[in-house]
Amino acid sequence: MAKTVAAMDVQSEPKVLQVHGDSVMITVKGKFPPKSFAKNGIVRFQPVLRYDTVEQPLKTMYIKGEKVKLENAKTINYKNGGSFTYTDKVEYTPQMKKSDLTMEYAVKLDSKYDDLDQCVPVDTDTPAVGTITTSLSVKPTDDILFYDNDEGVGNGKKVIFYYVINEGSLRDSVKKGPTMTQVRTIVKDTTFKYSSIVFRSYASPDGEVARNAELTKLRAKSAETVVRAELKRLGVKQIYDSTFVKRPDTDEDWEGFKRVVSGSNFSGKDEVLGIINSNLSYEEKEANLRKLASWNELKNNILPRLRRTEVVFSGVAGGGNALVGNETEVVVPEDLSKMSQQELIMWGNRTKDTAQRERIYKTYSERFPEDWAGRNNYGAILLQRGRYEEANTIFEALHNEFRNNDTIHNNYGVAQRFLRKYNSAKENYMTAQGNGVKENNNLGILYIKYGDYASSIASFEADRCDYNVVLAYTLNGDYETAKRKFDCIETKKAADYYLRAIIGARSGDKDLMTTSLTRAIEMDASFRDMAKEDLEFKDFKNTSEFTNAIR
Repeated sequence: MAKTVAAMDVQSEPKVLQVHGDSVMITVKGKFPPKSFAKNGIVRFQPVLRYDTVEQPLKTMYIKGEKVKLENAKTINYKNGGSFTYTDKVEYTPQMKKSDLTMEYAVKLDSKYDDLDQCVPVDTDTPAVGTITTSLSVKPTDDILFYDNDEGVGNGKKVIFYYVINEGSLRDSVKKGPTMTQVRTIVKDTTFKYSSIVFRSYASPDGEVARNAELTKLRAKSAETVVRAELKRLGVKQIYDSTFVKRPDTDEDWEGFKRVVSGSNFSGKDEVLGIINSNLSYEEKEANLRKLASWNELKNNILPRLRRTEVVFSGVAGGGNALVGNETEVVVPEDLSKMSQQELIMWGNRTKDTAQRERIYKTYSERFPEDWAGRNNYGAILLQRGRYEEANTIFEALHNEFRNNDTIHNNYGVAQRFLRKYNSAKENYMTAQGNGVKENNNLGILYIKYGDYASSIASFEADRCDYNVVLAYTLNGDYETAKRKFDCIETKKAADYYLRAIIGARSGDKDLMTTSLTRAIEMDASFRDMAKEDLEFKDFKNTSEFTNAIR
């Protein structure tokens, strides 16, 4: 039987192990020539993966002759010979990058003894050396969602007029009340320079659609009439400029309804959000809402907040919490303790300093813990800064509190993805996608982590061009499309050129490999040492072109 093993042709496919998903798939194929495998012979096939100081035995495979009665063993015909395929899968660790896959064989003849452990070692092979880890180079370009609605604070100021149900005109009490006082205060504020006024009117989703469309127009007109009269009385000359006042068309405020319900904690909230997020028509949604036990709560405390006209004075503040600096460099005040929620969001939106954004959103989440927006944005910043465990803790709590919040579903999915909890990530992405959130990019990245490159390509938007898209096509073996996707990347980085060098190596295009590798190293010298160790280039290591490229 020792001669049988010696005559066997065995090889790993591919010859260098590769990481797919987070695992190394091991495939070894062998072939015995005719009239070589004894009818009563047994070969114990034991692969061992060696790396660092570790020797990791993989699952054992038995191969037997025709007369041997042994379950779960591959039978080889004596006359014709035969082949076998061995597969196993192990979780990848960084130490495996430098590894050897060794095949140890032991043999016995079934007639001599029955104990398989008494197989006699006869030979070893090393069909695979090292591991290719290109699939692990996914870039963290996941779409992370922030709540960033600071309308009326950053570039303007906002007042809101509220209306009685089914009415389009303002009550006298509103015309003479605190809202008009706010209007006068804004107009008289010499530190605030406004250039336009926008009237946005809304109707609550209860009532007929046609009637609500009429109400929004009546409400916008009534608010504009009152504000125009007050500005005229105060001597504001811009009121005569036709471009000064804007009144865009609006309608039933289902988005505002969803936002208010999401931020509340009344009983029956999840049922309401389930109806809002459904694919029913607006009329069907309203009919189903009226059947809920929580309808009176909605009617008395939620819907009145949606019957409104928002008046936004668009401009720039010159004092108080005004921005300091230019568009790319702002100075965030040290004291955030007296800022409102919208002011905190404004500063978070404007500054590009991630440390300052973290400080802002942490303050927000601590001062307004009942508001999901601040906690969401704080967790989102932690994701961007690579503090995945901390972010996951925040989003897990938010996910439990706000089951129908699509922003939270998305961000919780991203946190789970970074923690390699891929099934949970996918579940959250699919939920968010079902409610209208674009998850193409996040799902595309996730499928690369699954090792499912065809699904990754199908998930990415067709016109998307970035590193991860090129990577997906490369790993799927479609090198021509990978090169086209590389070409349409707007701002190419060293990593992009290094990936194109890999495309050249895999497709046998030596010129593409060397020119791309040279460019990558010119842009970032760290790729020189990476290329020296990278088994993607094993077939070129001894060529003058490769040597010149990494000089």
